[in-house]
Amino acid sequence: MTLQELLKESYKEGMTIEEVAKALEDIELPSQEQVGNTNESANPIQTYETDKLKAAVTKANAEAARLKRELQARMSEEERREAERKAKEDEVNEKLAELQRAKIIADTKAQYLALGYEQTLADRAAEAAADNDYGTLFLVQKQHQDALEKRIKANILKNTPKPNNSPIIPKDVTKAQFDSLPYIDRLNLYNENPELYKELNGE
Repeated sequence: MTLQELLKESYKEGMTIEEVAKALEDIELPSQEQVGNTNESANPIQTYETDKLKAAVTKANAEAARLKRELQARMSEEERREAERKAKEDEVNEKLAELQRAKIIADTKAQYLALGYEQTLADRAAEAAADNDYGTLFLVQKQHQDALEKRIKANILKNTPKPNNSPIIPKDVTKAQFDSLPYIDRLNLYNENPELYKELNGE
């Protein structure tokens, strides 16, 4: 029995698996009991027709069961393939998102380094910007600002000349002048010209 013979009016060309399954659900085949419920006094012709109908019903039930099993197997296979396709698609999208995030971090890090951020702070700021983590981003900016102020103060102190309140002792200072120098001036002379200090000090 073909699918068209089984579905009868419900059959149409190009039916999908879902449409065939739905049509099979709507078919009500007579049971064996209904077919076998005949009058005992039936003539041989009626008996022949009854047996023929029984065989047709049995074949139709078997065909319907086979088609349903095939349809279920096909649907399961299609569902498996769809799940595999979806998993591959998710994997590709995940890798693409990772690449896009890495590019954003690299570009943003270069910008922070150009602004004078330290390496570690530039890394943290770029990752926070890529993840829209504004709390971390503001914290890193504060740390950068503090470090920048410390560097500026250090440069100012480094470039500021130290005051020298000690008098400059001439190189031709005499022994009498040396003896009248206070201790701090003698110490300065020792630091500046130890040989002269030893000579004047009688060493």
